[in-house]
Amino acid sequence: MNKLKIPVCIFTLVMVGMFVVFLFHVPVKTGTPQIFRLRYYACQNGISGGPLSSSLSEFDWRKAFVWRASDTEYRQRQFSQFFEVFTPRIYAHLYYWFGPFMWLPLCLVMAVIIGVMIALAVRQWTGSWLPGMVAGSFWLMTSEVLIGHHAPIRYVKDFVTIEVLGILSLLLAMKGKNRSRLWFLGIAVSIIWWLGLFTDEYPLFILPAFAVAFFTWPWLKRVRWPLLVSFIVLTGLGFLLFLFFLPTFISPDLKEPLAGMTVRGMPSLWTKLIANARYLLLNTRDVFTYTFGWSTPHYLIQSILAAITGSLLVLLIIISRAWKGWGRMILFTIIALVTVGGILLPEGKDILHQITYYNRPLVALVIVVLGLFTWSIFKFVRRWCSFAWLGVLIVIAVLNYYTAATGVRYDPEEAYLTRYGVDNILQLHNRIRSGNLAIPVFLSYPRFRDVINGVYDELEHLPWHTTDDGNPPWSLYRSIMPRLYLCHFEEGELRANPKQFARWADTDEHAYRAAANSFYDMPVGIVWDLESIRSNVTVSDLKTEWTGLKGKILKPRFLDDLLGPAPFASLPEGTWNFSLSLPPDEEGLSLAFAIRHNKPTSFTVAGGIRPEEKECTYRWGWQLFMVELNPTRHSVDLRIKTEGEVEVIGPVIIPSAAVAAIPPSLRKNIPPAGIPLLDLRGRP
Repeated sequence: MNKLKIPVCIFTLVMVGMFVVFLFHVPVKTGTPQIFRLRYYACQNGISGGPLSSSLSEFDWRKAFVWRASDTEYRQRQFSQFFEVFTPRIYAHLYYWFGPFMWLPLCLVMAVIIGVMIALAVRQWTGSWLPGMVAGSFWLMTSEVLIGHHAPIRYVKDFVTIEVLGILSLLLAMKGKNRSRLWFLGIAVSIIWWLGLFTDEYPLFILPAFAVAFFTWPWLKRVRWPLLVSFIVLTGLGFLLFLFFLPTFISPDLKEPLAGMTVRGMPSLWTKLIANARYLLLNTRDVFTYTFGWSTPHYLIQSILAAITGSLLVLLIIISRAWKGWGRMILFTIIALVTVGGILLPEGKDILHQITYYNRPLVALVIVVLGLFTWSIFKFVRRWCSFAWLGVLIVIAVLNYYTAATGVRYDPEEAYLTRYGVDNILQLHNRIRSGNLAIPVFLSYPRFRDVINGVYDELEHLPWHTTDDGNPPWSLYRSIMPRLYLCHFEEGELRANPKQFARWADTDEHAYRAAANSFYDMPVGIVWDLESIRSNVTVSDLKTEWTGLKGKILKPRFLDDLLGPAPFASLPEGTWNFSLSLPPDEEGLSLAFAIRHNKPTSFTVAGGIRPEEKECTYRWGWQLFMVELNPTRHSVDLRIKTEGEVEVIGPVIIPSAAVAAIPPSLRKNIPPAGIPLLDLRGRP
């Protein structure tokens, strides 16, 4: 066995090394809408929401009980939910120090912890760390972990996996010669089970596997009945808590708990098993195929290698009779696969990255069995079997790596999001730190008027890739921009809607915006030099008024704002016109103005080179427009049609050469978009 130490260490280093390479070279998806909402809500102050804050001292632990902090229903997940609503505030500071990232550090830490616990469980079964190192390191290179890192969802299945492995490890610890700790370990097992009831519904369906273990594992004879009784009592008490007490613990207007709806609407277990029999087979297939290299996309070489490695694994198991002595753990895993796949999981609905979300505890148990088989093969008289086994696992790890890394490039959702701004968002931190953008930077991106509930309402009622107000998925900006750059907004380096942030909520909006030196239209990737615009305003008529179609007149206020001292008006529903006289004998002028609107709004510029009607698409996010004027005209009219309230800064007239945008065709070396031209004084 000593001759295998070096090969096993090399195997472990190869697995860990490939995993690290994967982390650095495969991008992470943005996540699902529910995750966006949850992370955003976690940064809001107060139980019912409020302005955003990164302050840990203002964190309210009661958010873990609020249904808005879960995925549309109140769930019995307070333990994992606590981390869901706490860690985003920690991440906000990490984003400020190191730049934004899409991966979730806690998920990565827990994946490593699960690997260590797998190694520990295998060591407790076998008495050797060698098969544990093989199993624990191979876990990192399963599709379960790789795809789970690429598309992180929630912490809950990580916690429940740790819980199941923790109970398993404590039960195995009772095998030791020192029996004085038996009752202490039994109490620890019960406490972990109790916490598990507030992590996920998984423990309820793995209880049959534990119950069988209590009766078939001989070293548990002394505590089998106390353990079983305590599990049942704690389960019943847990049901009472999250069915009747916890739903009204915070507020009487919480939604009905999912557990209650599930219990009342659930058919008999036998009916459920029959209805889900086909899915049980499909899910069990997924657990094994996605773990051992046979997963989409299928290519000829991949199919050949997967078939060969799968055949070799089975052959080596048969030759060495690797299952001998491990019947108890194999039975435990089979019962868990059947009860979870046949009862708990959805009936054939592949939702929330099923293979890497719901199946995480099951895959971990399969890897424990793999570690036990590894020990049997290591002890087999034919030494070549051990090296062949390690070699086959390395090939499977490579297949998993290739499949996960390749699948990312064929992900249409990922390509869609990348096309419409993910890179712009992630690069903003570096642009600020490098001095590429003059701070403070006012960020222009779509948002709702209600800064407290807007993101939640959007993700609750609108499709994910909404095109109701433009082509890009506006949810991407509304949900993750304030969260990824929360500390930047709080420090004032970035500016948006001051009411969205606790630190700026009471600040005068006009003074808040007037301090900005750059205007970054993020969805289209254009940067405007506000300082240059302000210093080159040619016409900003104090006497001009907004006139409605029915003769109504609205006098704008003259305020210092984004465009410097300029007219500011809040226009009600209707059609409004604003006229400006142009200075004589001047050419190359542009009309500059900014608009935000509550309902559909469009504008036309009579006197512009392109007088066609243009829609405004950012809703209550400021959108800056520069319209080049016809040199033959002596006046210009800005006409705005709106179905609701609209606020307008400007218009003002500036020389076109003062500030301009670089067209997409010339953006090769300007990440990610445009820069201002030289202003009239010759400075950038």
